[in-house]
This record gives sequence, structure tokens and C-alpha cells, in this order.
Amino acid sequence: MLSTSVFAAEPTIHEVYLVVEAGKFAEAETMMNQVLQAHPSSATAHFVLAELLAKQDKFLASQQALNKAEELAPGLSKVDPQALAKLKRLLASATDHGNRDVGLSSAQSQRKQFVNGCVSRAIQRNEDAASAASFCSCSFDVLANELSHAEFMEFERTIADQRNPEVLPAIARARPKLEQCKK
Repeated sequence: MLSTSVFAAEPTIHEVYLVVEAGKFAEAETMMNQVLQAHPSSATAHFVLAELLAKQDKFLASQQALNKAEELAPGLSKVDPQALAKLKRLLASATDHGNRDVGLSSAQSQRKQFVNGCVSRAIQRNEDAASAASFCSCSFDVLANELSHAEFMEFERTIADQRNPEVLPAIARARPKLEQCKK
């Protein structure tokens, strides 16, 4: 007899964990996006995404996924308490050791700073402020989800030094998703 997962439109959480254990993070992230498209209200799925993002040093995106999971199911009773505690310790440690602050208010502050700087540069190039704000906001979301902490910091240093960030490998990797921001 065939298992029901053969007929499932999306992968199981167990299958995602197996792919993560194999070190195939991009594939696992694609799988989680499929799961979340089918089950956007699944706190467990958001938690698994948070774990996956943290393993890739995408601490801001990880905290956002964890916040969503806790919003959907306060206390996360269906999640292994040890795994939840481990993720929270990791995110707290990332903050304590000088990594990008992952708290929600900090994320909002960082987003505002990024968008404001991006829009200011666009206005200096005589671009429309409203269109620039939309593009810049989308770009921040893409970068927060696609770049590791170290890559994001390198991107910010490049911008601060008024160098072209297009030469960074991380930006090249994120380019297809950044292009969608232009639409």
C-alpha cells in the first residue's frame, strides 16, 4: 500500500528535516514554502521554517517566522519544548554576540532605516519616491530572507562605503527575487 505522503501536494515536515540533515538548505526552504502555501496557518510549519532559517544564520527572518508561529499558536504546544528552547537560545545568543538584533522592534527599526536610506538614494537619482518606497521595502524583505547575517552586514558596509553592491555574490544569488520587486 502506498503512503498518503505520495499523494500529498506538499512535502511532510519529516521530509523537510531529512533534506536539512543532508545540508540542502535551499531545497528545504523551497519545500517549506510549499508547505506554507498549503497551510499558511500552521504554527508548526512556521516554527520549522524558523529553525531552518536560523541554521543558515538568517536570524532576522528566523525571528519573524518564530513570531508568526507564536502568534498562530501561543505557547506552541505542538512543538517539541526542547527544540523551541534551543531556537530561542540561539536567537538570543545571536543578539548577545553582536549579530543583527532579532527583536521585532529592532527589525522594524532596521527596516525603516534601510527603506529610508534606499528611498533617499532613489530621490537623489530623481526617481519617484512612492515607487522607490515600494521597491525598497520589498528589497529589504528579500535580503532579510535570502542573505545570512554576514552577507547582510557585507551588503550594508558596501552601501555605506558607496560601493556597488551588485558585485557581491549574495546579491547575485538574490537577484531573481529582487527583480520581482520591480514589478
